[in-house]
Parts: sequence; C-alpha cells; structure tokens
Amino acid sequence: MADKPFPWTCGQCAQKTIEPVVKDYQVAFKHDGKLHPIKLSQIEVPTCKNCGAEQTDLQIGQQVTSELRRKLGLLFPEEIKSHRSALKLSQEQLGQCIGAAKESISRWETGTLIQSVSTDKLLRMFFKYPTDPVWKSPFSKHRVAESTESY
Repeated sequence: MADKPFPWTCGQCAQKTIEPVVKDYQVAFKHDGKLHPIKLSQIEVPTCKNCGAEQTDLQIGQQVTSELRRKLGLLFPEEIKSHRSALKLSQEQLGQCIGAAKESISRWETGTLIQSVSTDKLLRMFFKYPTDPVWKSPFSKHRVAESTESY
C-alpha cells in the first residue's frame, strides 16, 4: 500500500475517511479494443468509509495488469527481457528484428505498456525461431531488406 499514513482524504466527498479495506476488487480493463473483466480476490483497497469511493494505487494497478497478462496468456515483462537477453540483443536490435521501436520494447520490459495479443504472438515466434530468415535479425543468413523474394 502507499507510504502515506491513513486515513486519507476522499476525492469524492472530501472527508478524511479513506482506510484500507480487504475485499474482492473488480474492474473492466480495456486492451486491444476489448473490455476484459478482471477480479482480484481479497486485496487491500483504500476505500472511503463515508461514500464508498475506492482509490486505486500503483500496487493495485500492477496486480490488475498482471492478472490481465495471465488471463490473456501474454508474456510478462521479465519474460520478454529474459528472452531478449538470452539472445544477447539490445532493445534496439530486437525492435529492428520485429519492426518495433526500442521505446516500445523498453515499455514492455518495464511493464508500463502491455503488448497487444498480436505483438505477443510475434515476440513468441521470434524468440522460438530467431534464426528464421523472415526476421531482420543478426542471426538470419539473408536479411529481409536484402531479399528478392516477394510475398
């Protein structure tokens, strides 16, 4: 929970009555254009005892995004970084291989951005077959940009 001691002031009713309450927390999280219901069981949620308003924090946000990744079967940030590091690629090199900006790779690895389902599939394919000539990869014998094959 946050470092600031309770009670907190509620942004809804302006009363200093927000205290941590252990309860089930539900939210609809929009990802890839779809709403995904997320339920976290028995977590500490800062809740106003006067009006019932909930105040989420970074910790709850991280729990929600972790549950979304688990529910959708997406790679977690540490998995993306681990696979990239095992291939001895920089973020920029991985980005060049799959057609993504190094800033996106960084955000996926830190968890500040959740990759789309299609990007997750692309990452998994790359990590499984990094030597395939389709990638603009240092492992490929024939780089795509140099290929004369048409698709």
